[in-house]
Amino acid sequence: MKRHRWKELVTSVRYGQCILVLGPEIPLLQTDANHANRNQDPGETEDTGDPANEERDTSQPCARDQFKDYLIEALENEDSSIQEDHFRAVAQQYEDHQEFSAESLRAEASDFFLDEQFKPSEIHKQLADLPFTLTISTTHDLLYDMALKTKDKSPKTAFYNFRGSPQDNVNPEIPVDPQTPLIYYLFGHIDNPNSLVLSENDLADFLIAVVDKNPPIPDSIIKAMRKGSTLLFIGFGLKHWYLRVLLKIFLRALELHQKGSKIVTEPLGNLDSLDLKKTISFYRRGIRIHVNNSEVLPFIEDLKKRLEEKGGFTQKPAGFTSSPKVFISYASQDKSIAERLHNSLSDSHFDSWFDKETLEPGDAWNKKIKVSINESDFLLVVCSKALKEKQDSYVNKEISWSLERSKEVRGKFIVPVETDDIQAKEILPELGDYQAVNIVQEYNTPVKRLIKSLRREYQRRNR
Repeated sequence: MKRHRWKELVTSVRYGQCILVLGPEIPLLQTDANHANRNQDPGETEDTGDPANEERDTSQPCARDQFKDYLIEALENEDSSIQEDHFRAVAQQYEDHQEFSAESLRAEASDFFLDEQFKPSEIHKQLADLPFTLTISTTHDLLYDMALKTKDKSPKTAFYNFRGSPQDNVNPEIPVDPQTPLIYYLFGHIDNPNSLVLSENDLADFLIAVVDKNPPIPDSIIKAMRKGSTLLFIGFGLKHWYLRVLLKIFLRALELHQKGSKIVTEPLGNLDSLDLKKTISFYRRGIRIHVNNSEVLPFIEDLKKRLEEKGGFTQKPAGFTSSPKVFISYASQDKSIAERLHNSLSDSHFDSWFDKETLEPGDAWNKKIKVSINESDFLLVVCSKALKEKQDSYVNKEISWSLERSKEVRGKFIVPVETDDIQAKEILPELGDYQAVNIVQEYNTPVKRLIKSLRREYQRRNR
């Protein structure tokens, strides 16, 4: 992962501005009891000769895939051939079978994921060491909850019930102390089988409920996700196309696609070079997601080490409520300068946006740029000779939209950043009305003054 992405992630974790989004594809530890014989009564289990309940320190498939195998076995016992070998499809086939039903599927899931044979893996334990105050979980197992408790933490839980009423989906309080974190189960909780999202039909109904806001996801969860500067996705299995589509629909439905950074960490080594390129390109279009192609456990260990080197978790600074959003407008020739400004802002807990390569051309581009400018708290214009020479370019549109936006903002909004021996008003007369920052001779001191000024202005607005 690039240096500035690491800085952004570590900073957001350190100041409690990172939300862990946990997927189901995390392996687990399992005891010696023969899990393949779940269809048998306890008295019918074959004696293997191993000591009962002895734990093996070996990695097993994730709990969801083991549940899928359990459903497959049940279907095959009814002489039913498996049509598609992924979890949602198998769950749907089970639900549709004349011998079973949606109710039996939910009952089986609720019982299965409570199995005491399941133990948290090293990934769960390493994640539990990190100071996340809020985790959005799409799992049905309780392994992360168990791992947190082994670290002497006291997690609280809440869940979304897409079949319930607004009264069934009350606003949970978002903690500020990582010792008492909140796990929000987005796909329902096994304590309420009717809330579980299992089959393909369930998933479709879940998405309809989220988009229609019927029932709405609680405001406290939405606000926390919008306010958090980074969403860290672990264990999602996004090599599967339908999960990639699901994630995009979900983020857009909650209007999170251009808010803050999203970092997806998972190994994509089993994809060939063409599929890998397509997968990463999918996320670069219309959404701020960075795909980090790496093994999960080394990544988490690296994150822990970097966090410790920075001093670990700390409470938010006084007046630090959410990340001020800064849009950086620049000519393409000045991308290195824009990236340096982005890194400086990220290091100071700002949420800056500068990478136009993530956008598609055409009308969608216009709309997304306008939305991003309208959602920003400040806009920096990199004023250079290259910009002056741009007679007809996209950056000129950005400046025009920004001048309109500045009329709606009480206080500082546009800040010209002069990078050559040329004044902002020479590029566009209207820019001469705004106090510029000059970094021609020196970078660090004027940028530090700029950041201090923007933070003071942001705190004034949010009093």
